Amino acid sequence: MAVFPVIGIINFDPVKQGGTFKGKQFNMKRNGVNEDLTDAVYCLQVKRQAGSSVVFEIEVKTIGNPLDGNYGFDEFIANYPVWKYVYDLKITLNTGVVRFPFEGILPIITTISKCQ
Repeated sequence: MAVFPVIGIINFDPVKQGGTFKGKQFNMKRNGVNEDLTDAVYCLQVKRQAGSSVVFEIEVKTIGNPLDGNYGFDEFIANYPVWKYVYDLKITLNTGVVRFPFEGILPIITTISKCQ
């Protein structure tokens, strides 16, 4: 099984605690050609720091035709403690190849208003 290193840093914009974190979409290419994401398995875990316990996971999925190389996640409500979290994305392709296309920071910041 070949494992490829992280190839990019994506530091997400801060989201307010209890606010909506907008969904994202990405495209994976290898040598300019869309990667085949048929039966790909995704793992995006968010932690306080590398090596610590998982605080939450973001469900990543293939979008549309798997041969187009598109994947992403839907928006979600950031109901997690305030923190400057770290994450990375692991994608295991149906060939056994494992890729880590990016990693970064996902900050959840405090709100001023505490309205119901």
